[in-house]
Amino acid sequence: MSHYQLVRALIENARPGTYGSVVFRKKDGTFRRLVYQRGNDAAYISGTERGERARATFARDNPHMLRLRDVHVAKRDGMHKAWRTVDLTKVVSVRCNGAIFRIIT
Repeated sequence: MSHYQLVRALIENARPGTYGSVVFRKKDGTFRRLVYQRGNDAAYISGTERGERARATFARDNPHMLRLRDVHVAKRDGMHKAWRTVDLTKVVSVRCNGAIFRIIT
């Protein structure tokens, strides 16, 4: 299992409704901490056939990327502006299910 597959499994297998956080390195080299909540993400996406095709294509072409809802942005600006794409190969730690996982590469 590769680095990004492990990180994806940790995030996706978190208990629904729980909060977690991801610390990752941004393109400019700085670190960012993103707090997310696992849940029914489909409830916040207005699904269209075109959107679903685009989503499937993105997932197929970019398996190392994951879209998460930033809780702090959602509270401030609304759910529709809270989506962030995280490069899972740049993640250094994941906090979920009451545990902290530090990723050593």
